[in-house]
Amino acid sequence: MLIALVVVDLVDRGVRAWFDTHAFTTAALTSVLVLLITVLIVDRVVSARAQHDRRLVIAAQAAIVSRQAGRTVDLVKQALGGSARREPAADELRTYMAMLLVSAPVLIESPTARTFLERAQRLAGLMSVAMENDPSPGSVAACLDTAADAMRVSVQPLLAALDLAQLRAVQSEDTDGGSSAAPRDGGDQARAGT
Repeated sequence: MLIALVVVDLVDRGVRAWFDTHAFTTAALTSVLVLLITVLIVDRVVSARAQHDRRLVIAAQAAIVSRQAGRTVDLVKQALGGSARREPAADELRTYMAMLLVSAPVLIESPTARTFLERAQRLAGLMSVAMENDPSPGSVAACLDTAADAMRVSVQPLLAALDLAQLRAVQSEDTDGGSSAAPRDGGDQARAGT
């Protein structure tokens, strides 16, 4: 808007004459425009800083959800093979779904975290349907693995915000005692079938 006013002032002699004859109004309008631009810039800076500060919280929350997802997928796949494991798998699935509900307000704020949340919710839905319908283990295992892989891919950009020590703190049970430079998420157990 400010650029448009400058262009009109330069091009149109009538507007320039109006600004010259109404000095107080012109000064007030200019002051308001400068104030609005300043507020806009400050708002952008504050928003960028807040997003940077939330980045670590989002990453830690995503790492915790990803780890829980790996454990849950593992137990659900085991439960599909026998009824003795259904109760622990159902408990783990309830825990995972509760974690998703608690994490949603944090994860929905950025597009990357929202993509991870959507994939994590899709995985929860698939596991829930599998536990309810009791399909054959082979038919649903591939779907669960595909959904878990998609979720793991979407969490990687979020985990980049954490350093190795922070990842180990969040995923302490999933590291191999420090011999590996890269911590693993809980999905490694599901792929290994342990």
